[in-house]
Amino acid sequence: MEKVFSEHFARSRNIFTAIDPRIKIIFSGAMVILILTSQVFYVGLLALALSVISLICIKIPWKVILLRMSEPLGIALTIMLIKIFFYHDQFLDALLLASKIFGSTSIMLFLSLTTSLDKLLAAACWFKAPRVWVEICLLTYRYIFVLWEDAATVMDSQKVRLGYCGIFRSLRSLGVLSGAIIIRAYDQSVATYEAMLSRGYNCLPSRLPAGRQGRQAKDKFG
Repeated sequence: MEKVFSEHFARSRNIFTAIDPRIKIIFSGAMVILILTSQVFYVGLLALALSVISLICIKIPWKVILLRMSEPLGIALTIMLIKIFFYHDQFLDALLLASKIFGSTSIMLFLSLTTSLDKLLAAACWFKAPRVWVEICLLTYRYIFVLWEDAATVMDSQKVRLGYCGIFRSLRSLGVLSGAIIIRAYDQSVATYEAMLSRGYNCLPSRLPAGRQGRQAKDKFG
């Protein structure tokens, strides 16, 4: 599961990972805007088909694609069912909305599976994105997997103690697990912030030398 949401596929060598990330970001943004502003459902479905075919061509497993698309799929199906059962004459509107969700999500999935995070953040600096946003994104991605390992450790301990035998015990164990991870995330954020301050970190952009972000992005892309 950790491999599915990591950069394992984004760091492999293929025709799409070799493309400049700035080009992929511009293309993905333009495609999302086109999908969201379109009034015909087949635009989103066409984007979905092209994205899935492209990922399969670079040997991304079906299981990974389906797992990453499962959440938007659930949201789209829920919206469609609500519109169909409560607004009987809005089937086409529900289909259009679902196609926009599928199409936009598939484009972002393609971008994330073909571009590693360091390249995306370097491209964001080149596009003059706020430094604070870039740093928050980097730290968030870094500690997602730390919390993932903590959650796996707690869950394994609960399974050894038969914490998931039965519906009520499973719900109670999930509640304890959620609370433990929230507390762990808070403690980790405090410890990380104190460690960064002790190393001279300052989040104010005005303290940076002028043009430093631009030079870093330029060095990254050459």
